[in-house]
Amino acid sequence: MLPPMSAEDRVVTLSRITWRDVPFLVTSGLHRERAGVQYPRSEYRAQFRIAPLRYFNRTTRTVSSIVRVDGRRAGYVGLNPLSTNIEYYLVPWARGGVGRRAIVTYLRTHLPFEEDKFAFMIAGNARSVHVFRSALHELGLSDPETFRHFEYPGGQGFKVRAGARPQNDPG
Repeated sequence: MLPPMSAEDRVVTLSRITWRDVPFLVTSGLHRERAGVQYPRSEYRAQFRIAPLRYFNRTTRTVSSIVRVDGRRAGYVGLNPLSTNIEYYLVPWARGGVGRRAIVTYLRTHLPFEEDKFAFMIAGNARSVHVFRSALHELGLSDPETFRHFEYPGGQGFKVRAGARPQNDPG
């Protein structure tokens, strides 16, 4: 048996969502383990509509991406098609250090900060909070002028102010 690969050894890429990814988005959106962790339990049935919109929705004016780890579909990073908040998720086998890399790549290459951007996490999802915070820190988007961490009933979130420029931003 081979030892598990470290996060640095794994190849993490983002690809534009295609119609072939819609079944993956729906299936992964309906994983029971995500209800109450990635989104409120009350939104479970709404995943039948929300998940396909990640492909069909064109109102966010940004690219949403499938996260691939070692060439396999492993998650999603992009803007929520209903709220336009930043969101990401990974299937369980892909976790362990690749989420931060996916978020950093997405924010650096696909998301103009023309307006304030938000990300919300459910209380108790400390993993996602840590991953998102470390990605923003790596990009230099964690200073008080650019970034705000806040709590709300049932969770916590982040706000990145309009006009923010990630470090090493090619634009």
